[in-house]
Amino acid sequence: MDNKRKKWIRIGIIGAAAVLTIVCYLSGRTGSDLFQTESSVFPQETTENEQSLKSEKEKHKIVVDICGAVENPSVLILDEGSRVYEAVDAAGGLKEGADIRTTNLAAELNDGMKLYIPTKVEVSMEEKITKQMAGSAYIGGNTAITSSETVSNNGNLLEKSGERININTADEETLQTLKGIGPSTAKKIVEYRTQYGRFKKIEDVMNVSGIGQKTFNKWKDLICIE
Repeated sequence: MDNKRKKWIRIGIIGAAAVLTIVCYLSGRTGSDLFQTESSVFPQETTENEQSLKSEKEKHKIVVDICGAVENPSVLILDEGSRVYEAVDAAGGLKEGADIRTTNLAAELNDGMKLYIPTKVEVSMEEKITKQMAGSAYIGGNTAITSSETVSNNGNLLEKSGERININTADEETLQTLKGIGPSTAKKIVEYRTQYGRFKKIEDVMNVSGIGQKTFNKWKDLICIE
């Protein structure tokens, strides 16, 4: 009887050990499966977050067209809030002979802006033209009339002569001979031209703040760009 009892005790111990081994094995496998499942979800969430951050970052980009006296004139994609000097650097820097005396390198860039860097020759020519116009107003770059005559006729003299004002070279005083153009607007035209470069077509002058279609229609036949 004692031997039989011992036998059953041994069988019980062996069975319990086997059950315990199976339970441990299954528990370990389940934990592994869960770990694999969690690890497979994590990368997906990380990827989605990265895409979201990338998309958000792209929303804060601006596109700028830089040309003139820079090494690599091109269309640049920059961070919102970038300055003019950063656009110059991104375009390879200034070319030899560039003149930035009239360029505000600290100015903040706006999306869609065209930035023109002039050369010393261009600035010198513009300065000469400005000096020549100090005593007389040049219309179309050829015919000269006195400033007092032009202003007193409020643009009528321009209409009679058939000459046109070159909005790419005219100074503020000459621009004021156009109907609807006062000192403030004339100054804005010169500043816009200095910052963004020459007007490509006469309609571009409407990009200047304060000049709309109605104002432009008054003197579109009295201006030129060449």
